[in-house]
Amino acid sequence: MILMSFSHVFITISLLTIVGAVIGGVTNYIAIKMLFKPTRAIMIGRFRLPFTPGLIPRRREEIAVQLGRLVMKHLITEDRLRMKIQDPAFAEQMNHIAEKRIREWLDQSGFWEAPLSRWVDADVLTENIRKKLEEALRNHLQSSKSLTMNEVMGSWAIAIESRLPKVAQWVARSLIAYLDSPEGRNKVLEQLNAVFAGKGFFGNILGLFLGNQSLVEKIYSELLALLKRPDFAAMIEAILNEEWHKLKNRSLGEVLTAFQPADWATLIVERLPIEKWGQLPPQKLLGEFKEDWLKVIPKVVHSLLNLLAERVPEILEMLNLEALVTDQVRQFSIQELEDVVLMISKKEFKMITYLGALLGGAIGFIQAGVVLMLG
Repeated sequence: MILMSFSHVFITISLLTIVGAVIGGVTNYIAIKMLFKPTRAIMIGRFRLPFTPGLIPRRREEIAVQLGRLVMKHLITEDRLRMKIQDPAFAEQMNHIAEKRIREWLDQSGFWEAPLSRWVDADVLTENIRKKLEEALRNHLQSSKSLTMNEVMGSWAIAIESRLPKVAQWVARSLIAYLDSPEGRNKVLEQLNAVFAGKGFFGNILGLFLGNQSLVEKIYSELLALLKRPDFAAMIEAILNEEWHKLKNRSLGEVLTAFQPADWATLIVERLPIEKWGQLPPQKLLGEFKEDWLKVIPKVVHSLLNLLAERVPEILEMLNLEALVTDQVRQFSIQELEDVVLMISKKEFKMITYLGALLGGAIGFIQAGVVLMLG
């Protein structure tokens, strides 16, 4: 009797616990499935079967709107985006990418022809660049006509003036080197002989007393000695300084009018080898400035990121991410929406199912105890 009593208790508790666990687990599983299924309302005559369609298909529009708001208010906010843009690690990553792209460009076969040949005709691009340069230069010259050359050149004027002594030294050395060379000597002697030959009676008298060759040689020697004197370079420097001061105090309009070309902008741009620049490899065109380009990349990236950070509100407004997310969710099929939710919450849904089974089993166990106590 005791054995049968124990068996009865064991079977009752086990059966009710297992049944409770199955009911709890299956109920939660069905409840989870009813979030997504059925996808359409099931009609019985004129009446719609309750809980159809499933929660997510029925609230699809609200879910799309709420997801759009969630993204803007809690995920991609102005502050979060600005912090990301100003993050030093992000800036370093952008520097690396920019330097990589610049180095790839430097290895191209053309300054702009090769990189852009897939999208635009090289001749058309070159002509457009020429027109833009002409227009920009013409507008700049027109707006700067009233300015003095000193104002136009700015810091370049100071740089040029500081180099005038070296220019004077270079002119003196070049002139002396030429006149002291066989070619220069012959040229000077030839010109002096021509001068004396055209002086008529006076030239003949000088030639009679000194001899043309002797006189020409003496003048050439004195001229060379004069040029080799230390004060000759100083004299050239003084002349250059005087003319330079006259030039920099004149207006740009006066200087342009003095030469009177038909169109300064066209004249200048026509002499620029734009076609050749487009065909040259960037490394060759930039030459020694290549490393300078690479050195400024961090500064350029930093400036662009700062500008981007300042314009974050405008960028977000233009992108309108809330509407973008909402529209995208609206375009999801029910299966895609289910996949997205399950991708995020699959483990949690399993735990809910297991929890239902656990609670159902616990309720069954308690129910079995109550039944046995009352039985």
